[in-house]
Amino acid sequence: MLFGLAALRLRTNTIWPLIAIHAVHDLFLQMSTVPIPVLEAFIETTLCIYGIVLSRHHKAHDIVETAAPERARRPPMAGA
Repeated sequence: MLFGLAALRLRTNTIWPLIAIHAVHDLFLQMSTVPIPVLEAFIETTLCIYGIVLSRHHKAHDIVETAAPERARRPPMAGA
């Protein structure tokens, strides 16, 4: 669960969605009739996969969107 939440925190740059996800997670654990280990394993696996997807797309986004335009806008060095 931590990897998914960490990736979401880095991606959104805010903590409020993480608080909501954690609250819903705790609510489902308290109100569910499904055994806790089964529900916990499903939630942990889902958030881990989501975190991997977010972190892979985030790195590609940084390389394409921020690095390339920055090089194009730099003025030539004086005296070179």
